[in-house]
Amino acid sequence: MSFVQYGCETCDRVFSTIPARIQHMNALNHWAPLYECEKCDRQFATVRAQEQHMDAVDHWAPRYGCDACDDRFLNEDERDEHMTQYGHQRWKCEKCDRQFGSVKAQEQHMDAVGHWAHYCSPCQRKFDNDNSLHMVHPYPNYYELCPQLTITPQHQHSRFHHGESITCPYCGRAYTNATGVSHHLERGSCQGAAVDRESIYSNLYANDPYGQYTNTLRNGPITTQLLYHCLNGNCGREFKSVAAFFNHLESETCGYMKYEDVQRNAKTFQWGGTAADCVAAWC
Repeated sequence: MSFVQYGCETCDRVFSTIPARIQHMNALNHWAPLYECEKCDRQFATVRAQEQHMDAVDHWAPRYGCDACDDRFLNEDERDEHMTQYGHQRWKCEKCDRQFGSVKAQEQHMDAVGHWAHYCSPCQRKFDNDNSLHMVHPYPNYYELCPQLTITPQHQHSRFHHGESITCPYCGRAYTNATGVSHHLERGSCQGAAVDRESIYSNLYANDPYGQYTNTLRNGPITTQLLYHCLNGNCGREFKSVAAFFNHLESETCGYMKYEDVQRNAKTFQWGGTAADCVAAWC
């Protein structure tokens, strides 16, 4: 018949029970050291004891390495001073592992191979952030409303890449996306039909008996109310306008559908008639 034995962490003694082993190691301080000094051979049973020792005798290991040589330093200031003194600064490519001795060389490389972090390959342009590269500007036709604005609509979903694929059903004016058409109609600027935010809501609400995307109008000005909600039941976002509703879907933030799917379905949206076909395609 075999018995389980429990060994001391530092000597050869064995014990038949865990309490006996613990009593032995406590009595003779035979607990195995867990934490080693980063510079000398001293070992400690706790992190606190280890750090107190390394603070007292300055035994911390260098943590900051030069980008160009094997030298290491205790802090970033020492590392930076060394790299400046010996010309060891290295600038990394934003996409690959290559490094360069100057900002100019780094940027020449990234320009040549399109290795900027936020880069549009088809038109060879770089952007400040991922949002500017991919997402949809809240007002895609802002440049028509205020030509003095200098901000750029998010690029890959802008007119530059998508053209003007959505047209107003009344006047035929072309827009980049559904948000642009709906904003055009809701602000009452269409010359082909007398529609505005209120009439559009009334029509869509009447043709949405199950409340798949419209909310019930409450007392108060319509301009202050949340008239629509996201088609994604797990999202919960609500909107004051159809333009905001479309923009939310186009942004893909809730994952209900892709930008391209919004545009395809929006082409069937009947602003002045039934919206049932469009809703059926989305739900």
